[in-house]
Amino acid sequence: MSPNSATPARIKENIDIFDFELDAEDLAAIADPDTGEQTVHQLPEEFSW
Repeated sequence: MSPNSATPARIKENIDIFDFELDAEDLAAIADPDTGEQTVHQLPEEFSW
């Protein structure tokens, strides 16, 4: 699925999703996403927006 566009250049940009590289630090963060912080709360009022 790609975002809709009528502009050919933008269609090409939307399809080209592999135009970046991840360095070792990025890969390590993806491999171990545990930050020690809770991101899902059962009581929304306990979350500091």
